Amino acid sequence: MNPEPTEPKVERSFDLERLVFFSDAVFAIAITLMAIELRPPTGLEPNTSAQLLRELLADWSHFFAFGLSFWIIAVYWVAHHRLFRYIIRCDEGLIWRNMVLLFFVALVPFTTLMMGEDGDLAAAVVIYASSITLLGLSGAWLWHHASKGHRLTLPDLEPVLIRRILYRSLATPIAGVIVILLAPFLGSVATLGFLLAFVFQRLLYHAYSIPGPP
Repeated sequence: MNPEPTEPKVERSFDLERLVFFSDAVFAIAITLMAIELRPPTGLEPNTSAQLLRELLADWSHFFAFGLSFWIIAVYWVAHHRLFRYIIRCDEGLIWRNMVLLFFVALVPFTTLMMGEDGDLAAAVVIYASSITLLGLSGAWLWHHASKGHRLTLPDLEPVLIRRILYRSLATPIAGVIVILLAPFLGSVATLGFLLAFVFQRLLYHAYSIPGPP
């Protein structure tokens, strides 16, 4: 199994560095906004630890939505970082595709709050899963634009690595479609279907005879 190449030692353009810094800021703000929506119970009587725990457990949907969304944003930040290990130039097409991706990142706090408040409604789950699915597709769209014909990537980047990254970026959208289909029957429990993304990554690697990540 050939390991992925290390981060190339090349001088990136100032415009590309600005794009990366701006993207990191949006990811960080999105996570922070989700945390702000978590509030401790109020109006409790003194010395009522048991009541405090009951109130926290009763509010499990908000914590579940926060944990799931934090994990998803973290995964996509890592994926974004991975893409820009191999992208060494930028053009207007890359900038606008990256803005589309950041739009869906910035939308996550809103859909997360919706999940926490109305996760028992299928519509809330569908909206949440749709936003995550579109986030994943925008990442795949960005990578396809950058890597096609080595347009913006290293000229010696191996085709097998290009396909590996593309298939990895499609795993979560596939899981998202399943979550959308299950939402009318399972409600917020359907969001656990996003864990299938790990399974789909392995299946895609096997189907296309591509070694898994080192």
